[in-house]
Amino acid sequence: KMTDSIADIILEDRETKTVQKFVGEAPVIDFNGLFKGANLRTVPHMATLRVNLTDQKERRIKSEEIVMNIREALYNDEQVSSYISSGTAIKLIEDPPGPPVQSTFVAKIKGKDSRVRQEFLSTLMTGVSQTKGMVDVDTSQPELVIRTLLLVDHDKAMKSGVSSAHLSQALRTSLSGVAVSQYHKKGQKEMAFIELQIPKEQRASLFQLDTIYVKNIAGDSVPLISLVKKTDNIDPSVLIRDEGEPTTYLTAEMQGRSVIYAIKDLMIYLLDEDTVLPDGMTLDSWNLFGLSYVNDAGEVYKIEWGGELKMTLENFRDLGLAMIVAFLFIYFILVAQFGAFKAPLNIMTTIPLGFI
Repeated sequence: KMTDSIADIILEDRETKTVQKFVGEAPVIDFNGLFKGANLRTVPHMATLRVNLTDQKERRIKSEEIVMNIREALYNDEQVSSYISSGTAIKLIEDPPGPPVQSTFVAKIKGKDSRVRQEFLSTLMTGVSQTKGMVDVDTSQPELVIRTLLLVDHDKAMKSGVSSAHLSQALRTSLSGVAVSQYHKKGQKEMAFIELQIPKEQRASLFQLDTIYVKNIAGDSVPLISLVKKTDNIDPSVLIRDEGEPTTYLTAEMQGRSVIYAIKDLMIYLLDEDTVLPDGMTLDSWNLFGLSYVNDAGEVYKIEWGGELKMTLENFRDLGLAMIVAFLFIYFILVAQFGAFKAPLNIMTTIPLGFI
């Protein structure tokens, strides 16, 4: 339902030709998907929409402007806004995405204590909310999710004459569904499965399991709920590591502004004395690649910039080193040709003029 609502809004744009929906399954992995983690979108609460635009020769506006128009339409829609306010993350990404990075803006918060990383993340989120041009903000911080597990009570099942396998199959069919057959729809190349599953409104509550019965070896009906044990567990959080250090990611896309200016504003915000930091934290050092903090116990926490900024800085650094090496080789070749050291220097003074 959520995916259909978003797709309908996208199709209202006159530059949109078609929309392909991948709900609960990974899309076709392309250059974009390799870096955006498209292969991991295989769970029921994730979806991917591939938007096919009109040919660039047939339209007057660029794809970036189309993305901005669609993003504005989504945020102005009341239903989609309710999805976003309830925690749904919607990201609009152009294909091809440009440099091979996880996101245009990436901040890596590194340190061993997850609580301190969470506090740094809150501080950084405050700065991002005040920074112009940053959209589609997301974090790798997992939400606290309580999962209800239904485990087979083997003692009760054995006393009731119901096999554990039969009970597990009934639970799986009731809650998750099971494919019982397949069919080929006319006009479609791919086959589809026929699934047996209880309607969603009846799966929303565990109380509906009172109405499901299973047969024992004597042919008597036994309530399914009486043969299972209900336990509530908190989903374990995924520990993400970058270069061997526990890391929390903050990602965002840019709209109408370069990521360089956004990070400049964030650096000013983080270097401000009024910025609230975790207890006991003081700034140790900073550079264009990020900031380093240390607490009273000597533990180091870092905020490192990734994404396009890191790639840009690394490319210019490598290019600068390559140019210095090239100039040295040119100088040595000229020294060998002229048999002097001063004349090659006079000749190479013309090289900077070429940059003007």
